[in-house]
Amino acid sequence: MAPALVPMRAGDRAKTDRRDAEQLAQSYRAGELTPVWVPDEAHEALRDLVRAREAAVQDRLRVRHRFKEVFASVWSAAGEKDDAMDTSLPGMDQEGGDV
Repeated sequence: MAPALVPMRAGDRAKTDRRDAEQLAQSYRAGELTPVWVPDEAHEALRDLVRAREAAVQDRLRVRHRFKEVFASVWSAAGEKDDAMDTSLPGMDQEGGDV
């Protein structure tokens, strides 16, 4: 049972082991407790993989925004339009080679 899922009455602030045990026993007898599932190693490995992918996507997005910010400041300092940032770098052709 997750502690946050244990139902509590309003004004029941004093927490002692005895009161917690009595409350859990009463909730269990009444069927008010929600079961908790503990993932096995295969599920945990899949969760780790999903978390790693989400972190990589966020990192890629941060780098893209960082580059756009740097390049925008370069173009604005050179007097270029802001929409030029999406087409090419100064001194480079469309394919990315030197002019």
